[in-house]
Amino acid sequence: MNSSFDKIVPGLQNKLHLLVDLSLATLGILLCAHLNPAHHGLQVLILSLVAWGAWLFAAVVTRLYSPWTPRRLWDNLTLRAFGVLAAMFSIQTLMRLVPLAEQHLDAPTFVVFFFCSSAIGRMLVFKPLARFSKPVHEVLIVGTGHLGFTTYENLTQAQRDYRAC
Repeated sequence: MNSSFDKIVPGLQNKLHLLVDLSLATLGILLCAHLNPAHHGLQVLILSLVAWGAWLFAAVVTRLYSPWTPRRLWDNLTLRAFGVLAAMFSIQTLMRLVPLAEQHLDAPTFVVFFFCSSAIGRMLVFKPLARFSKPVHEVLIVGTGHLGFTTYENLTQAQRDYRAC
């Protein structure tokens, strides 16, 4: 794997989790497209790519796949909600900027399906898998200034076997 991608989504378990989340986003778009037969294959592909880009951006900014950030259930659900809303707003923005004939995506259906399925997958599948995954050795710190420096100090003083980048 590319080392930059490894720093953004560290570990095999988190990469699998990202792949499942992107697949669920595509399934949500396909579900909405099935409810509205005006969508064609190319439109579904473009909407999926936009949702993937927004989800990846939100995941990087919120460090959703970071194994070093201790989070409670509500923290995970809130970060997941940010990602789902970012994907939905990106799709809606694209649909408003590039109007196609009879184009409509049922936003509530997409949001409910994507949020619920990814949250349930996180709690039931990937949370137990995290106990069996090997530790990751490189950390990407997303942040500048005092907070980034404090995060770096906390990580390097934790006596763990990894390198902070």
